[in-house]
Amino acid sequence: MKLTYPEMIDKVDLLKTKRSPSAQDALNEMREASRERIEERLR
Repeated sequence: MKLTYPEMIDKVDLLKTKRSPSAQDALNEMREASRERIEERLR
């Protein structure tokens, strides 16, 4: 099963954030920002 890069980030983040909701919020924001940068590059 091949994952796209954003999906890999999602999986890693899920593993990291089972502990702390505030860390989850920060990671969600970082993930959105990096996903937008990736999509910019792909255009």
